[in-house]
Amino acid sequence: MTETDRLLARLTDDVERDFVAALAPFIQNAHGGRRSLQWPTPMAYLLSHGQFWAPVPLPASIVHGEPTACFANAWKTVQTQPDLRYAEGYGYDPDLGIPIEHAWCIDSADRVLDPTWRDATRCRYFGAIFPSMAVVQIHALTGVFGVLDGSTWRSVEPLLEAVAQQPKALPVRGA
Repeated sequence: MTETDRLLARLTDDVERDFVAALAPFIQNAHGGRRSLQWPTPMAYLLSHGQFWAPVPLPASIVHGEPTACFANAWKTVQTQPDLRYAEGYGYDPDLGIPIEHAWCIDSADRVLDPTWRDATRCRYFGAIFPSMAVVQIHALTGVFGVLDGSTWRSVEPLLEAVAQQPKALPVRGA
């Protein structure tokens, strides 16, 4: 059974099934031929730690950010709303039919609050929560807000491996 088949077997929502089908090419290349790392690609990390998330409307206390700056928008929102957590992975708009690398916030009820997409409640999300301290360290190391950036993955993966080995050493909620 392939990684894609394992994900599809867990789903009952048709839009999520379409989402996984669209992710299939990324999933097939998840290990990228580099077996020396625990998670040789961002997708390998997501297959290990990711889950589907349900969106809710953005509350009035959170304003939408720049349309193409999801990583910075999510990070800035987490910094001003300490009850939220930072998440990254793929967002899926059923009208577009393609997965998009994306970042969003997760509330205390484990629901998506997306400070970037205007019509997020009809979208689907597959990704992982990242501890605030890890996001800070990765930003300092790479100069980008995105944790799962493929161009910086070789630098980021060892840090995430350390976080996975000592999850209580870093805060999970906003810094």
